[in-house]
Amino acid sequence: CEFASVFAPLGTSIDVVEVLPQILAGVDPRVVTQFRRLMEKQGIRFHTGRRLEEIAEYRADELTARLDDGTLIDADVLLVSVGRRPETRGIGLEEAGVEVTDRGHVVVDDWLRTANPRIWAAGDCIGGLQLAHLASKEAERAVENALGHHPRPIDRTVVPSCIYTHPEIAMVGLNSQTAKEAGFTVKTGQARFLGNGKALGEAEPDGLAQLYADAQTDLLVGATIMGVHAVEIVHEVGVAISDGLTMAELGDIIHAHPTVSEVVMDGAEQGEGVAPYLS
Repeated sequence: CEFASVFAPLGTSIDVVEVLPQILAGVDPRVVTQFRRLMEKQGIRFHTGRRLEEIAEYRADELTARLDDGTLIDADVLLVSVGRRPETRGIGLEEAGVEVTDRGHVVVDDWLRTANPRIWAAGDCIGGLQLAHLASKEAERAVENALGHHPRPIDRTVVPSCIYTHPEIAMVGLNSQTAKEAGFTVKTGQARFLGNGKALGEAEPDGLAQLYADAQTDLLVGATIMGVHAVEIVHEVGVAISDGLTMAELGDIIHAHPTVSEVVMDGAEQGEGVAPYLS
């Protein structure tokens, strides 16, 4: 979706084929619905629940792709983005007593220690979220633990994840779906960018901020933000989760006006029933 978001405004005809029933797997379904609507307005065509069956025909400067439902797509460029495969085979890990999964990921404990107590691992090779900032923090923690310097387990509950589309999408913690799967009764607060003066001043009215809290305790458990500067303002919610703030407490924090980050305050207030007009 990131490359589609870059090239569509330049006039490129884009078809996105997604084998899963929803694009942007792992993103809150409500946000995905709004995002897809915005992308389709730019002329991007989505084929969800479909698989690329074959390249039916190659020509000098064009090809024809056939999907599993028989749909034919003519294109001059085919971008395949299906993840990464770790290069962990054949380098002696098994001989060193390091356990590797069937998918090639190195097995580690919460301290990033492998089955060999003298070997630690971090980053993409251990699986999970493959994000540069998470890999950097894992590497830092693995070195500290290996040296016995204030050893601590790695905490992956508050890891921001960003999608650099237009509009941007940023997430931290849980969303409405994963929070329910984790056993929470979810309370949601939301605010639209259409009610944000700074976003309107930047001619970026499209967007939505959603905050999620445990309805029993009001403690924040996550957020999903779609809109201008989303990748910058999501960290505020990460800090709030780490510090154990409730949705009410986050809504009480005064935010400067006009700023895009006001959507975080507005969303928290809406979750407490203070500003329902912003929903």
